[in-house]
Amino acid sequence: MASCCQLALMRQIAALLLLCFLWGMEWLRELLILPATPSTLRAAITCTFAALLYALFPRERCSSWRGIASALGLFVFPILLQQAAHLSGYTSAALWALTPVLIVVVCGAQAAGLRQEMLIAALAGVAGTLLILPFQFPASVTDGLHWLILLAGIVSAAVASVIAPEAAGFRTSGLLSGAAVLWIATLARRPISLSLPELLWIACIDLPAMLLLLWLLPQMRPEALSTRYLLPMAITTLTSWIALHQQMTVRFASGTILLIASSMSLILLARRTA
Repeated sequence: MASCCQLALMRQIAALLLLCFLWGMEWLRELLILPATPSTLRAAITCTFAALLYALFPRERCSSWRGIASALGLFVFPILLQQAAHLSGYTSAALWALTPVLIVVVCGAQAAGLRQEMLIAALAGVAGTLLILPFQFPASVTDGLHWLILLAGIVSAAVASVIAPEAAGFRTSGLLSGAAVLWIATLARRPISLSLPELLWIACIDLPAMLLLLWLLPQMRPEALSTRYLLPMAITTLTSWIALHQQMTVRFASGTILLIASSMSLILLARRTA
């Protein structure tokens, strides 16, 4: 029995690492100078195909308001609010590192007790992110409003990450509802173009990553799976350093080590409370 549990854990960690690796290679897409397909279009295509694949299984063909709300909160609101925030890529990425902290807080509220060691581990990930990314506090009221808009999307993703695993219809009716909203948002921003390289990227990177995430959501505790917001940055730093022969400064190395240590701690602590 113990060996079966260990094998299941190894599969989960392997799937999580593959998910984070796929997301961590986004820098390669930018390096290849692929056409800038709107994020709403990429997400709409990915959600549509993922929902259709899950619809092949009869047990997934159900619907509930909670499943639809979970999909909107996890995949739709964060994308739309991030677009509305108009923040720089570095600032957005730094703020997204707060998601594991919020997930730990939400899980603690559900369990009627916040685990301080998990909170410290999540905050270590934030510290590692700030060491890697240039970060600027709001310089005006407008900047502060943009921060609040993005933070609303981050809170939405954190709450949805906790409630989605138990939501009926999340992978079918929920994803299709989210895809419909994303298609509408995409069509509202004309003209729309999608090149063959972008389509291949969606098929080979975005869709497999989505399917891995959908499989992991009911398998791992939210606190452990929250490392998907930390590990891709560490993978981006390491792979770009190796591939592009960039200089690894002490600050970058320290931030990467903190991200990895934070993720390992969250996984181990979540395993202990399972």
